Amino acid sequence: MIKTFLFISVLGFSLTGCVAVPILAMQHGQPTQTLNNAAYDKQTQSRLRVYSQYANVNTYTNTSCNEWSSKKIKNYFNSVMTSLPNTETISVGMPATKDSQSILKTPQKGWGPKLTFKEVILEANKPVVLDARRVETTARYTCQVAVSFTPEAGNDYEAWYSENNDTCSIKFNKITENKTDNLYSTQDFDNISMCK
Repeated sequence: MIKTFLFISVLGFSLTGCVAVPILAMQHGQPTQTLNNAAYDKQTQSRLRVYSQYANVNTYTNTSCNEWSSKKIKNYFNSVMTSLPNTETISVGMPATKDSQSILKTPQKGWGPKLTFKEVILEANKPVVLDARRVETTARYTCQVAVSFTPEAGNDYEAWYSENNDTCSIKFNKITENKTDNLYSTQDFDNISMCK
């Protein structure tokens, strides 16, 4: 099992409501895009773009729901650290969509978390688990969700954490081969399973 994290240096916390929001710096520019020229074989691999802002979405490759559940992180320190949002956009060359292009071209001003994305290359036909959590200032979970899906070779996906009232979810899109003005369209992807 490979667990993918993007570690960040935390300078402080600002309390907004009941949720701890990390303050990293006053930023006026766009998120940094770091190109990782990893080899990609569309015959045996797939790619996933994960969007983050107030909650970080963690990716566990070659992991089933049962395997994820048996190794869930209960430690308070790890729970807080893995819930902190990313501060840097990382690309491995996935097709641009309206959402990814918007992040790269739109300045995100002010304090607090910035909307970023991270792309990863996945082994096709092997289960992948994504989880996300929001943590209260008291270190109790406000919301935690985990889902599993099996990527197909040559396909590209997008995922993001979503909240609606008192519930949270991880939503998916599949990137299609249709494009307009060099931006690829997406379609809903719901072939996922909830992990307990």
